[in-house]
Amino acid sequence: MSTQTETRPPFDMMTEAGQKAFASATHVNARAMCGVLAMQKHMLDFVSRRIERDLAAAEALAKAADAPEIAAVTQEFCTQAMSDYADESAEFMRRATAMAGETFAATVPRDGAA
Repeated sequence: MSTQTETRPPFDMMTEAGQKAFASATHVNARAMCGVLAMQKHMLDFVSRRIERDLAAAEALAKAADAPEIAAVTQEFCTQAMSDYADESAEFMRRATAMAGETFAATVPRDGAA
């Protein structure tokens, strides 16, 4: 007499509610990861632009003829950097807020089912 137990795939053993929750979580995770990827690309683009400006400022400083020119290059660099970082911070928050809203919207049933 054999005492074999029935082996079913794990997904078959989940309840219908569990399957819906798992599908929803998977969908939300995929949406969130797409948003994170877009944010990372945007941040890398920003860093690339800032590095180019940093190098340009270093070159301008190397070519400066006197102290007033060094002061002018430094002031322009600092002003531009502060502006760039302030703008990027605002853009980052705007994008993060939008991403959170889009990810949350993905959790709301579309057909009105709870």
